[in-house]
Formats: sequence, structure tokens, C-alpha cells
Amino acid sequence: MKNYITLWVFLTIFATSITSCETSDLNTDNQKENLFLEKISQWNLTNIKGGLLGLNENYETGAVKWTFNSKNSTLSIENNNQKDANLDIIKSGNYHYYIVNNKDMLYLYIEDFEFGHIIREQNTLKIDQGNTTNGPLTDGYILNFKK
Repeated sequence: MKNYITLWVFLTIFATSITSCETSDLNTDNQKENLFLEKISQWNLTNIKGGLLGLNENYETGAVKWTFNSKNSTLSIENNNQKDANLDIIKSGNYHYYIVNNKDMLYLYIEDFEFGHIIREQNTLKIDQGNTTNGPLTDGYILNFKK
């Protein structure tokens, strides 16, 4: 009986989290996010920190480049990191992305998976994986980028 209650609680929480973002939000807010991204072109990863082990890894300019193409919703990642990196968040390649506005906060989705809260301030970009649409995570990473 205890297993059924646990399963029911899990399924209820899961169903609630899936339905918390309406498709109308995705469609109407998509135009705002595309305006946000039109200003984004190529970003250089400068630092990754966080996670369970407290990683704090700095990157040289040009070692890891993320290029957002808002016309076809493609993120191109070029990883030229020559040093022994403790962590490569995403391998080099082309990925489909989109941004969701949830309670006036922007969240980046890559290949339909929530990647993190995205914040742009002039020539800097921060992606906080510890801040999700479902609440905070204790083991997320923070990725910092510069133009």
C-alpha cells in the first residue's frame, strides 16, 4: 500500500510540473524571446562553477564558443578547449534551442530539455542551472559568457 501512495504522489507532482507551462505562453512569449536573442550572436564561455563538487573552471576567450542563430533556432557549440577540462557541459555540435518566459524569467531549452535560467546584461550572459521552472536545484552549474 505504501508503494501505491508513493507512486501516486510522484505521478501527481510530475503531472503538475508538466502542466505548469501552458502552450499559449510558449507561442505568445516566443516573439519577445526572439527579440532578446536577435541581439545575441557569439558568446565565449569564461567560467563554469557549481555542482556537487564545487567546480570553478575558467576558460580562455575562444576556447568554447556558443553561437545562437535566432532565425532557425540553432545553437552551435564549438569546443576548442585544449586543457584537461573537468567538465564539458555540452559537446561541440549544432542543437535546437528555444527560450521560455515563466513568471518574467527566461529559461533556455536545448533539444527540449530545460538547460537553465538565462540572464543577459550588456556584454555578459549567465545561465544558471540551479534556477529552474520547477524551483531551485542544489547541484546546478552556473555558466558565464562574454561577447
